Amino acid sequence: MFYPENQKKRLDEKIFRNPPCEYRAAPFWAWNCDLNKDLLLREIDQKERTALGQEYPTREAAANARQTYTQLEQSVHKPDAPKHAEAIRKQIAQADLPEATKEALRTTLFQKEHATRIAAAKGFGKASTWILIAVIIVSHFLSLSCTQAFLGRRFYILGYSYMLSDLNICDRLSFWDGIKNAVVVFGHCAGDIFIKSFHEYFAGFHNGFLAGVVWAVVGIFWTLIKHAFLAIPRYILCLVTVFFQKASIFYYVGYALGTWPLFRVLSAYSNKGEEEENIRRQVEGNS
Repeated sequence: MFYPENQKKRLDEKIFRNPPCEYRAAPFWAWNCDLNKDLLLREIDQKERTALGQEYPTREAAANARQTYTQLEQSVHKPDAPKHAEAIRKQIAQADLPEATKEALRTTLFQKEHATRIAAAKGFGKASTWILIAVIIVSHFLSLSCTQAFLGRRFYILGYSYMLSDLNICDRLSFWDGIKNAVVVFGHCAGDIFIKSFHEYFAGFHNGFLAGVVWAVVGIFWTLIKHAFLAIPRYILCLVTVFFQKASIFYYVGYALGTWPLFRVLSAYSNKGEEEENIRRQVEGNS
């Protein structure tokens, strides 16, 4: 009945190569239970009264909600949406839609409104990793400029030196010494986490075979955690003591100007993936 060509003794090769519509897939739908008319009508009515995950009192209200959402979605995606952002936000707030749907529309509108700023923040976040690596590498080709009086400042805790050792004595510290010192202090303190961890890790394999097996697994984590923990107070101590050397006002200005961008890069690195949320908080805080 459904496949008349099957009644023939031999299937036509043309039909086999290019089957007509009656040979194509067909959907099969069935209720595998006893049917109750009243229950079915209630379920159909509930389905028709549900829109965007929310149940409305009438089918008309649900249809209006779908139409309102479609109109708002189109408004949000228009090229000139940022110019009319406030008006669109009011329409979203007044619409009879689920709160999750409203929030999704607000998020899309916010992304359109601040697209350039969000893209710049994400780009800066991606570049921050390479900037920090470059700073660390460059800093290890530089020496810390200091005065003769600074040489006497040494801080040891449990045999660990909290001051930098690669020093260059100067009679007078200049503006460029300030910028250079900011880079050296940050780069050395950050880079030494990996350099000192590397040396300490490989030095730990001289205590026998079994101890070496354990150290091969545990040692890398222990050394990195240890030197990362020590790097924080070390950086703070160096940051302050190197700044408060006796020098001209230009040195202090250069030191501040060299430190601030590094903090910005470090902040961008630590907040990667949260750029949009941070911009949202800033905008809401200024409004």
